[in-house]
Amino acid sequence: MLRYLVKRILILIPVIILISVILFTITKLMPGDPVRAMLPLTLRPDQYERAYHEMYLRLGLDRSVVEQYFRWMYNVVFMGEYGTSSLLNRPVSEAIGVPLRNTLIMNMFVNFFYLVIALPVSIRMAVKRGSFFDNSIQVTSLATYSVPSFFLGLLLIFLFAVRLAWLPMGGMPNTIMLGTWDTIVSWARHLTLPVMTLTLISLASAIRYFRNAMIDGGTQDYITTARSRVRSEKVDK
Repeated sequence: MLRYLVKRILILIPVIILISVILFTITKLMPGDPVRAMLPLTLRPDQYERAYHEMYLRLGLDRSVVEQYFRWMYNVVFMGEYGTSSLLNRPVSEAIGVPLRNTLIMNMFVNFFYLVIALPVSIRMAVKRGSFFDNSIQVTSLATYSVPSFFLGLLLIFLFAVRLAWLPMGGMPNTIMLGTWDTIVSWARHLTLPVMTLTLISLASAIRYFRNAMIDGGTQDYITTARSRVRSEKVDK
């Protein structure tokens, strides 16, 4: 087992290096000047040029592309520094804190709901194989799986946020002035649409996978033997 893990880790290293090179190259090929995007427009021309030069040197843009890449990799791997966000003009480690928290919370609910729904539905489909319920869920899951997540998200926004006005279109709640219960309700309203979108997309593949796994398991020899010795599918008497 240890040998297998070491082998997989060694294989992963060149993959990570290749991905980092691709990401760094794409970033460098993108149009625009990150230094100008980070500087305020209220500076006087002489202050702007001086600030531009200082920022240019601080970001290491005066060095070669190869040196910039290795400096970036060293800072990420050994120093834990991910650079500065040109959009927010602050360290990336600080900028991703809130979005990362929101993503973890959202995925926690997505995983919970798709497992709670997918497992019982898949079991019933496997038990009622070939029935109207099985066929209808298969067709529905295939149609949902074929729909891009962004399109499904826009469709749900149009229905529940625009037409019905039940839920917010986006963003996260501002809970500074809210009580405990109002905070929970506000979070629930803001999480409903993204959780619903990702859950529906996850269900499409999970239901089909669990159903096929149940059917394959039901054809094993030990299942056939157990069925031959009992009178019920639920209770072994």
